[in-house]
Amino acid sequence: AARLRPDEAYVSLYSGRTIGGVFVVTPDGGLALHKISRTGDATLATVKAYRAPFDAAQVPYDAGKWAGFNVNAAVDLYQSWFSIAMKSLEKVQVLHLAPGGALASVPWSATLTQKPATLESARWLGQKKSIAITPGASSIVLNRTLQTKMANKPFIAFADPLFSKTPVAQEKKSTRAIFTRSSTNS
Repeated sequence: AARLRPDEAYVSLYSGRTIGGVFVVTPDGGLALHKISRTGDATLATVKAYRAPFDAAQVPYDAGKWAGFNVNAAVDLYQSWFSIAMKSLEKVQVLHLAPGGALASVPWSATLTQKPATLESARWLGQKKSIAITPGASSIVLNRTLQTKMANKPFIAFADPLFSKTPVAQEKKSTRAIFTRSSTNS
């Protein structure tokens, strides 16, 4: 809590096999643990249903249309995982969110706080709160305590993370040969 700014909170989401939990730390030192009566399998099914249009890259072509967006899953995720904790989060604007398991793949800003009649009337979590995804509380502490240093010299790197079909051993030889030739030709 000491590293949180006055308008921030840390929220950890845990989806277990039989139950889940929402752990909230507020800047005033407040701690809250909310039990979520939801199995890991049920959570995974909702996340998959919610992510389906994103993963299929369904693009809305008509203004005001949902384009396959799963409204029910978006509302269900918010209601199951956030509505219970919102009282603890009333005074904060920024959520440092550490979702675990399947919950890590949810774009939380695009969950709905209630079922809307139309796209225009939709109320998104991202309209209420700014969300910063973090691996855990320790990353907030590290980011705010370590001093950063500027590099003495510029650095540039190029990489091919195995997008090519050439075996790695051959890539190393050919890359080395290119750089050796270019440095001797100048």
